[in-house]
Amino acid sequence: MVLLHVSRATEEFIVEAPTTTSIDTLTRTIAAIHNKRLRTKRLTAQVRELAKYGPMKPEEERGLSDEQLNALGSEVKEVAGADPLGVRVGEAPNERLQAVLVRVCDEAEAAVSVEHAKARRVLPVALVDACLDNLRGAVTMAYPMQLPEHDAVRAILEQREELSQHEDGKLQVDEASAVVWFAGKQLDRSQPLSKYVGSNDKVTVRVKLEAAGAGAPSREPAVDADTQRRVMALWHKKEAEAKALAEASDDAYLNSEWANPKGFKQAMHGLSGISYAPGRR
Repeated sequence: MVLLHVSRATEEFIVEAPTTTSIDTLTRTIAAIHNKRLRTKRLTAQVRELAKYGPMKPEEERGLSDEQLNALGSEVKEVAGADPLGVRVGEAPNERLQAVLVRVCDEAEAAVSVEHAKARRVLPVALVDACLDNLRGAVTMAYPMQLPEHDAVRAILEQREELSQHEDGKLQVDEASAVVWFAGKQLDRSQPLSKYVGSNDKVTVRVKLEAAGAGAPSREPAVDADTQRRVMALWHKKEAEAKALAEASDDAYLNSEWANPKGFKQAMHGLSGISYAPGRR
């Protein structure tokens, strides 16, 4: 299997495919995994809030204090676990269900983490689907009568969320029109993968996922961030050494041990390295 290290903005993951796979099928798979990873992250963020503060308020009541809501005619009683942002009602599920929701969120976030790409682990689309199913099951367990239609968790699960004001709206791609770039070239959907990577299945390539019409992506930096930090640290060290040498006087070397005219004699008599200060050799 060919390993493809996919990146888009700060998102990274690895997929595998045989060289006979068509670019169209491969692009659709990559785009599906990318979109589902983003959806999983959005869902876990909202489910964590659901576990802490319960369902969302209607849109017209979000962000308003209890005093403001009472002034509008809504009878609101003070809740012990009220949402400080005023987005959710403040009535969280019981502790057992809270623990289930948090655990499922932790597992889902770990499954779609970018750390898997750094460790060169493949992310199958089935694993992302399983994460979404587990989150759906946990929410259904906590709220068997369903959440209100205006709740973000329900909107994400039913795939009817509005992303025009969300950062993911710019990152999400259309599976039918998305494009994959490799080595500065846009992969032709009508061709097999072997046209670009050859017939060797034991290779790893870096590709970039882009929306249709977005143009060529920026090139990868010549060195990674860790190498660049080490190079800069070495450069600053050399600069400090050069500055110290420039400020040193011309006869500063006379204070060095190798410049001592009696050094050879003292070494022959075993007297080198001796200090006459009390308590020191």
